[in-house]
Amino acid sequence: MYQENRFKMLAKSKPELAKNLLQQAQAEVNARWQLVVWVPGSMPNRIE
Repeated sequence: MYQENRFKMLAKSKPELAKNLLQQAQAEVNARWQLVVWVPGSMPNRIE
């Protein structure tokens, strides 16, 4: 994420805020990943 200038500047100017936002973003990614993993496994396989 810190490859983009907007994130680099935020990390330089407000490192605590950048760290907090990065943690929040990672938590959202983890939650979405769990949903992606859970949904396909919750439906029975049917061939029609």
